[in-house]
Amino acid sequence: NSVASSLVLKKEGYKIAHIEAGMRSYDKRMLEEINRLICDHCSDFHFVYHKDYRTNLINEKISSDKLSITDVGNPINGIYGRIFDNEGMPTKSTTIIKNGFMKSYLHNITTSNKYNVESTGNAGIIDPSCWNLDVSSGDMTFDEQLSSIKNGLLITNNWYTRFQNQILGLYSTIPRDACFVIKNGEISDSIHNIRISDNLPRQLLNIESLSKQREWIKWWEVEIPTLSPSVIINNVPITRSM
Repeated sequence: NSVASSLVLKKEGYKIAHIEAGMRSYDKRMLEEINRLICDHCSDFHFVYHKDYRTNLINEKISSDKLSITDVGNPINGIYGRIFDNEGMPTKSTTIIKNGFMKSYLHNITTSNKYNVESTGNAGIIDPSCWNLDVSSGDMTFDEQLSSIKNGLLITNNWYTRFQNQILGLYSTIPRDACFVIKNGEISDSIHNIRISDNLPRQLLNIESLSKQREWIKWWEVEIPTLSPSVIINNVPITRSM
C-alpha cells in the first residue's frame, strides 16, 4: 500500500518521491483520492506528468492560513521597483500564497509558454525572479505578540543563512546582534551563541501570528526587498554552543 509505505518511510527519515503527484478527482469518497493526498503531503519530490496536475499542486495548503505573500514589481513607498522585467514584459503584483494556499508560480515567457499561462513579468537574466515580497500583516501589535509568549526567544536578526537542501527547504542560520529570552510575556535576559536549524515548509505551517506593523528589509543577507511583519513561529529547533 502506497500510504502505508509513505508513512513508514517518512517516520524513518527516508526521502519520498511521488510519481503521480497532483493527480486529483476531488471526490473524497474515493479511497484512492485520500491516498493521493496523503502521499503528496508525505513526499519530498513530486513528479508531475500532466500540466493540470501541476495546477492542482498550486492549490494545496502549504502554510498557516494567517500567511499571504505577494510579489510586487513596483510597490508604493518601496525601496526597489521594476516597471519591466528583463524580457521587457510589464511587472505586476502576483499572489504566491493566499491564506495558506499556494496560488501561483512566477513566470517568464519561456515557463509561461510551457505551462500555457501568462507571464507574470518576472524574467530575470536566466530564470524567473522575485522583485519585492509583500508579506501580509496580522491582527496583533508587537507588544501583544510579546505578551502572548510564555517561553520563547526574540530574534532580531540572523546572519550566514545556508541551505543544506533548497528543494526541501533545509537550512541553518546564526541569530546575531540582539537575541532575547522571553518569559511569561516579558524580556528577561539576552542570549548568544545560538543556531537555528530548521526547514521552511515546517515553519510556514507553524506560524502562530503576524504583527500589524510591517517594515521593509533589504541587506546582503536579504537580497529581495521584503515588507515583513514580526512573526511568531512555534517549536523552532535551536541549539547553543557552550
